[in-house]
Amino acid sequence: MLRLSRDVGRNIRRTREAQGLTQYELGRKMNNIAGQPRFSASMVSLLESGQRPIKVDDIMIAALALEVPAHVLIEDTPLQPGPVSSWIESARRRLRGLPPSLRTAAETIAQRMLESPTPVQPSVRLAPGMSAAGLLTALGWTRPPVDPVALAHKIGVQVTSIETDRSLASVLVAQGDCRIIAVNEVLEPHSRHLSVAYQIAFCATDTPPAINVDARLEPGLAICPPSFEESRARAFAMGLLLPTIWVTEAYKRIQDCSALAALFGVSPDLVWARLVNLGLLVV
Repeated sequence: MLRLSRDVGRNIRRTREAQGLTQYELGRKMNNIAGQPRFSASMVSLLESGQRPIKVDDIMIAALALEVPAHVLIEDTPLQPGPVSSWIESARRRLRGLPPSLRTAAETIAQRMLESPTPVQPSVRLAPGMSAAGLLTALGWTRPPVDPVALAHKIGVQVTSIETDRSLASVLVAQGDCRIIAVNEVLEPHSRHLSVAYQIAFCATDTPPAINVDARLEPGLAICPPSFEESRARAFAMGLLLPTIWVTEAYKRIQDCSALAALFGVSPDLVWARLVNLGLLVV
């Protein structure tokens, strides 16, 4: 129980911090769900540190309050499902949250990608947990725009093109040392670049998923809110294409989203979101 409480508490803490919530704010949300004042800031602190035995209802209430699937809070714990026996089993488990048509398309694309992989010799080794800024520094990339396809090649990730439904932006397949990203060529260049940057984030984890899909689902189709790892990957992609220092310096000279978008090779909407994220624009 001690290890379980500690591991789940760690996942609650990192998810809360990723969302910018204080322990008091999380406790208040958990109390609203529980319908009674059970979770003070000090109680949340005890949960996160593993000093209070974790209960199943604590996990479910925390998951609802953080708006993440419960499995996000039990990753790397004794409650996590055991290892799968094959790549395809692992891939199907990963894809089960997608609509059936996208799930079938992604699985077909992934199996086709693995039939004839083209090994790419990396010039820079991608260390697990490496940040976007750290990766750019390691590659000696010092000015915009960042080409994520060229960057992927430098770290040993093969990038290929596919033509499929616009709702499927890209598919990442990982098997052994092989990493392949298939990006949908019917999308606009800036959308393709953003999707490749997003998939690179998953390559920078200790254990990349067997398959990862970047799906542009219509409102209402998503079964659950973004997980911690997906939120982290989105932040990584934004940091890769729009590094903090570069954007801050450029904004001093160019206070126009369209002009900045042209400079960085991204969409004006992404520039606007990054400026807000950095506190350079107040909305």
